[in-house]
Amino acid sequence: MASKRSYHHGNLRQALIDTALELVREVGPQQLSLREVARRLGVSSGAPYRHFASRRALLTAVAEEATARLGVGMRKAVAAHPQGSLRQVEALGRAYLEWAERSPMHFRVVSGRDQIDYAASPGMDLLNKELRSLAVQALAGAQQQGEALACNADDLAVLARATVYGLARMQHDGHFVQWGPGTDRGWERAHELLALFVSLLRARAGVPPIAAGCSPP
Repeated sequence: MASKRSYHHGNLRQALIDTALELVREVGPQQLSLREVARRLGVSSGAPYRHFASRRALLTAVAEEATARLGVGMRKAVAAHPQGSLRQVEALGRAYLEWAERSPMHFRVVSGRDQIDYAASPGMDLLNKELRSLAVQALAGAQQQGEALACNADDLAVLARATVYGLARMQHDGHFVQWGPGTDRGWERAHELLALFVSLLRARAGVPPIAAGCSPP
């Protein structure tokens, strides 16, 4: 069990968030308690309530920080490639997978929508809308350049997010063991499958529409 840790005066809020993340790693978000967070920090059991009204509020703050870090990576990824290119789409997906691999506890907290109060976090909602907009713009730009299938870009953005989220979820939950590769190359396999997904989005001359709402380029 982790020992008590100190924090700089005036930075209790961030210390609570950091310690909560450590506890999530140990016991999971469902078992997180404000009392234990306070004990780890060596503060009174009532101290966390100055910043967070409940365990759910603290986990929401962890999710906000996690989403902000995801946003930094995805903005850098899309900026590194030409606008109107499927390379932007793949870069966004890779940034998501890299975030999920590097920050598994952040991924776990953000994924547990039953453990956080998403409606009470306008900042997280705004950032998610921004990230979705990045995907839609990348897809729409690729369509305008004739690179991507002419399907509804908003629908394709949802499908793209579902793909990378599902791949990350499968890896974290150990499903890749049953679906081919060993756990030692699960993330590598996830990136390979992302590349396959992006290749399926590519427009091809003479290929008919593949689904309702799509049209040939």
